[in-house]
Amino acid sequence: MWIQQAHRKGPRAQNPWGPLRRFPQGGIGRLVCLLPLLIFLSSCRSSPRLRVVVRESTPVLDVAARELAARLESGGYRIEIATGPEASAGQINSIILSVDASAPGLQAEGFRITPIRAGGFLLLRVVGVDPRGVLWGSQELAEEVIVAGRPEAVSEQTANRRLPIRATALPLLLPDATASPEARAEARDHWRDRWRDHLDVLSRSRFNTIFFLLTQPVSRFAGVAGKPDESRVSAAEVRANIEWLRDLFRMAQERGLDCYLWLTRAALEGWLPQSGPSSTAAEPAAAPGGGETPASRESLPVLLRSYPELAGVALDQDVLTLAEPPERSRWVSENILAPLAQLNDQRAIFLSADREWWPTKDELSSAVSSSTIRLLAPLPLPAESPRTSDYPVLWRLETRPSELHPWEDPSAVRGAVQRIGTPDSLGFLDESFRATRLPSRNRDAEAGSGLPALEEDWFRLLLWGRLGYSPDTPDQYWRQQFAVRFGGRAGLAAYAAATHSSRILTLLPGNDASSEPPMQPGLATNSLPASAREFLFIKSVLFQSVSGQLPSILLSEVLSEKNWLLANEGTQREKRVPAGIMESEARQVLDEAANAGRLGAWRGTANEDFHRRIQAVAEAGLALAEYRRGMEALARFVLNGEETARQQALEHWKKVQETIAARASQGSLGNFHALDRLQPRLPEAIELIPKLKPWQWMKTNWEVGTVEGWQPASTADAPVPAQWMPVETSWLAEFGSYGQQPWVAALNQQLRPAYLTLPKELPLAPGTLLIARTRIPTRAAGRLVLRLVSDQPATVWVNRRRAVALSPQRFPWVAASPTPLPLRAQLFSQEVTSGTAEVIFAVPSAPTNWPTISLHSLFVPDARTVVSLAARQATQLEGGVVFVPGTEVSPQPHLALAEPIPSGTPATTPSGSPSHAQFRFSVAEPGFYRFRLWLSGAIPQSAGLDLFLDGSVLKQAVGRGDPISGMWHWLSVDTIADLGPGEHHLGVSGWKPGARLGIVEIIPQAAVARTEQTPTEAPTKEAGTAEPVGSRNPGSGQREGGTPASPPATVAPSAP
Repeated sequence: MWIQQAHRKGPRAQNPWGPLRRFPQGGIGRLVCLLPLLIFLSSCRSSPRLRVVVRESTPVLDVAARELAARLESGGYRIEIATGPEASAGQINSIILSVDASAPGLQAEGFRITPIRAGGFLLLRVVGVDPRGVLWGSQELAEEVIVAGRPEAVSEQTANRRLPIRATALPLLLPDATASPEARAEARDHWRDRWRDHLDVLSRSRFNTIFFLLTQPVSRFAGVAGKPDESRVSAAEVRANIEWLRDLFRMAQERGLDCYLWLTRAALEGWLPQSGPSSTAAEPAAAPGGGETPASRESLPVLLRSYPELAGVALDQDVLTLAEPPERSRWVSENILAPLAQLNDQRAIFLSADREWWPTKDELSSAVSSSTIRLLAPLPLPAESPRTSDYPVLWRLETRPSELHPWEDPSAVRGAVQRIGTPDSLGFLDESFRATRLPSRNRDAEAGSGLPALEEDWFRLLLWGRLGYSPDTPDQYWRQQFAVRFGGRAGLAAYAAATHSSRILTLLPGNDASSEPPMQPGLATNSLPASAREFLFIKSVLFQSVSGQLPSILLSEVLSEKNWLLANEGTQREKRVPAGIMESEARQVLDEAANAGRLGAWRGTANEDFHRRIQAVAEAGLALAEYRRGMEALARFVLNGEETARQQALEHWKKVQETIAARASQGSLGNFHALDRLQPRLPEAIELIPKLKPWQWMKTNWEVGTVEGWQPASTADAPVPAQWMPVETSWLAEFGSYGQQPWVAALNQQLRPAYLTLPKELPLAPGTLLIARTRIPTRAAGRLVLRLVSDQPATVWVNRRRAVALSPQRFPWVAASPTPLPLRAQLFSQEVTSGTAEVIFAVPSAPTNWPTISLHSLFVPDARTVVSLAARQATQLEGGVVFVPGTEVSPQPHLALAEPIPSGTPATTPSGSPSHAQFRFSVAEPGFYRFRLWLSGAIPQSAGLDLFLDGSVLKQAVGRGDPISGMWHWLSVDTIADLGPGEHHLGVSGWKPGARLGIVEIIPQAAVARTEQTPTEAPTKEAGTAEPVGSRNPGSGQREGGTPASPPATVAPSAP
C-alpha cells in the first residue's frame, strides 16, 4: 500500500524501492535471506573480540575469568574463555591470568598487569602472587578497559595491598524453625541468591574477609549435644543447615573471601558459664576446668569441626562480659582457649578487647598457642594513637555510616586507613549494619535473610575496600564510579552534590568526637539555679573547639574584631568556618542536585532516597548556618553587652526553630545528630537568652615606674621608683557562675587590655627594672595566690615580703590552652591577714622594648573554712535514696538506698527515676576546692557514685575499687573544682545497695594537704568513731550549711 501511494506522486517522486526493480525476481529473495547474515557480520566488525586464558584452574581463578568476561561484555566486547593447560592466546587479542608465587616485587594479594605486543596482537598479562591477587588484577584491568574504551590504553602497573584484612560483618540468619521443611528449603534457595549478590559486591570492592554474625542458638548451626534447651532441633534440620552454610562459605571463598563466625552471647546462651563479682568464695568450689559442663567445653570445637571452610571464630564483646575484667583472662583461658587447644586447631580466635580489658601474652599464652589469638578492638578516635598490643589487632569501625548514606568522604576514610596501618594492625572490620538495624530488632530482617540493601551500601563498601587495599587510589576513580552508576554528566553532578553535602556534615556539631557529649545519666537540670543553667547553656553554645587548642573560637573572633587580642593571637589562632561558608555549601548542594535531576540521575527508588538525603543535608546546613549566626551574636552580647546582639541571636534561633518544626511536621527531619541535639536545645535557648547577663569585666588600678641599678638591702627590701604613673588593666573574671576558669583564663592570656600598657614618657634604658604596684583587699586571713604572665622573669613582693613560687601541681590555676609564646605563666603565693595587701613586682626590660606582663590574684581562705554537708541537708532525694537517722548500733546518720521490708518484698522505688541525692551549698571566696566523702559500706568493683556539680560531671564512679569496706572512712575525690562565689548544687547519683554516705566536705585547695586524712588513718571501728552530723573539723567555726555568698572585690560594669 505504501509503494502504491509513492507511485501516485508522479515521475518526480523518489521511490525507495526503485533500485530493487532492476534486480531479477529471484535475486531479491536471495538478498532478503542474506540480510541477517549481513547484520551479524556488521556486529562482529563493531564488537572487538578478546580471549581470556586461564591455564591453571582454581575456584578463585575461575570466578576471576567469569567476572572479567562479564564486565568486558557489558562494555561491548565479545569474550571467549579458554581454560586448561592447552589453552592458547595465539592469533587473537588475549588476556592471560596466571599465578606466580615467586613474582618479584609482589606481596600477598599483589598483582602486576603487563601489556605485550606479539605478532600483531595485544596480550594483556595479569600475574598475581596468589589467586586472590589475580582476582584483584583482573578487576582492575576490566575497569581500565571500560573507562578507556579500548584495551590498547592499558598501561603496565603493579599493586600490593596495604591492610592484610579488609573485613565486613553481616548477620547470618536461618529460616524460621517453626516453618515447614519445604518453606525452609525454599527460603535457603532464595537467600543464596541474595548472598551471592552481596559476596560479588564485596569481592569487586576488594574486601577479603567476612564475619558472619550469629545471634541465633548454635544448636541450629551445629550438633552440640547436652544443652538443656527447650526448643529441640531435629538432626535432619541441623544437617540441612550445615550443608547450606558450608555451601555459602565455599561460595565466599571462591570470591576471595575468608570466613569467620562471629559468636554473640545470644548464640552461646547456656553453653558458657558466668563468672564475675557474683562468683565469690561464698559459692561452691568450681570443678576442675572452671566448673563448666561438658557441653560448654564442646560448643566451640564442634562448630569448628562442622565447618572446615572457616578461617576462625570471633567472640563478641557481650560474650566476654560473662566475666568481669579482673577475672576475664582466666575465664577466657579456661572456657574458650583450653577446649580449642585440646582440639589442636590452629585457626584464628578473635577476642573482643576494650579499654578495661586488653590481654597480654602473660595472661593468655599458657592456654593456647599465641599465634592463634587475635584482638578485636574499637578503632581509636582521630586524636588518639592506636594502642600497642602483644597480639595482632583488627580494628572495629564502630562509627555509624554517614548520614548521607551510602556516601562516605574519601579523604576521611583514607585518613582512617593510614592510622590503622601500624605494624601490629591486621586491618579493619566494618560493622556498619549494626549501627542502623540489628536483625533481632527488625521484623522484616528476621523474616528474611537479614542482609542490608546493597543500594545503600555500594559506595561505602567500594570506598573502604579499595582504600584498604590501596590508600593512594585517586579521587578521579570515585567520580568514575558515580558516572557509571548515574550516567556520565548526571554522575558527575551527583558526585559534586554528594561532595558538598559531605563538607556540610563535617561542619555540623554532633558529627565528630570533638563535639560536646550528650547529657550524662543521672543529671537533672530542672532543679538547678538560674546561674548554673546559664553556665551550661553558654558552655554548650560558645565553648566548642574542633582542635581543642583554644577554649572558644567564637569569643576569640569577637575580641579580635575589637583589636583586643595580642598580635600573635590574631594571626595564629584557629580559624573557624563562618556561617556564610556553610550556607554557600548548602546552596551548591541544591544547585548540583537539581542539575543531576535534570540529567536523569535520580531514577529508581534507591537513587530517589539518596537524593532526599542530599536535600536533607543541604537543608540542615542552611539551618545550622542560621544557628551559627545566632552563636556569633550571642558571643558579642556576653562580651560587649550589646542589646542589639541579644535580639539578633533570638531572631536567628527562632528562624531555626521554625525551620526544624516545619521539617518535623513533614516527616523529613532526617537522621542527623546535629538536628537531634539542636531541636531540644532551641526552646531552652529562646527561654534563657532574654535572662542572660553580660560577663563581668574586672579592673585593677596600677602604679608603674622604673628603677636603675637597684640592689636589695635586705630580704624585706622592695624597689621603689622615684615617680609613680597610673595605668589600668581589664580582664574577664575567671571565677564566676557563668563559666569555667580554664576557659576564661585562656581568653585572659590573649587579651591585650589585661596586660600593662606603659606610658610613653616612661624612660627605657638597658638594665632598667619595670616596677608595678597595686593594692588588693583581703577580708580575712589566708593566702594570696598570684598568676603572673610575662615574657621576662619577675620577682614579686606581698606586703614587702618576697612571694614564694608555687607549682601548678600544688595549685591548678592554669588555662585551657597554652600560654602564647614567648609568654609564660608563673604562680606565687604569700600569707596575708585581713585588710589590704600591697603587691609589687619587678621585671627587667628587654634591650629594645618593655616587657609584656599581666597579673591576676586569687584569695585562698584559711584551711578552717571548710563547708560541711550532713546527710540530713540533702534538698532532694529520688530513686529510692532515703535519709537514715542514727541509731545506737549505727550512730552515724546517712543516705542510702531504701532497705527491703522484713517480708522480703523489695522497697518501693519510683518507676523510671534514677537514684539521686542533691545538696545545696555556698562558698564566699572564688577559687579551687576539693571534695571528700565520709562513707561506709561495700562499693562493688564495677560500681561507684557519680558526682555532678552545677549540672556538669565532677567525677564518675567515685569509690570504685575502694580497699576499705564495712567501716566509716574518708574518701577523697581526685578532682579539683573551680567555684565562683555564691550558691552551688552537688548531685550524687549511681547509688547501689550497701553504699552509705554520711558527710560531704568542700575544702579550699590550699588547705587540703593539712587537713585530709589518708585511708590508712581512717577509723577502724564504725560505732566508736562515728562523728556527729556536720563538720569533720570541730572548732573550725564553720557552720554546717556553708558560708553565705559575698560579691567580688572590684567589678567594672562594662568592657574596657
